Amino acid sequence: MSIAIVILSGGIKKDQSGRWHSTDLSEEDNKWGAPGGYLRVLAGKYLWDKDPEQIIVALGGKGYDVAIKDAQQPLICEIMKNELIGLGVAEEKIILEKKSNITIDQVKALGQIIGKN
Repeated sequence: MSIAIVILSGGIKKDQSGRWHSTDLSEEDNKWGAPGGYLRVLAGKYLWDKDPEQIIVALGGKGYDVAIKDAQQPLICEIMKNELIGLGVAEEKIILEKKSNITIDQVKALGQIIGKN
């Protein structure tokens, strides 16, 4: 039986250098809509370290508030993927879901991914 770690998208922000990141747990990051997004990434990495054979499914497109964000914003799942790789997760262990923008759509998309895998 395969086991998968699922990371639903959280908030993201662009730093002063123009690089995108998941949000932290700060009052400043609270204005981006979902503080603590990076904790989700760290939790996924922590679980993956316990069994590196697991797959990590990172879900999230541009987000529900894409109209007010930068047009050059990458997909949330791609931001999480880059963070996971930076933490040492093997790239081939990460599956991206790129279309969902809200939690309920992410859960539905996850059902389709499970069905295929």
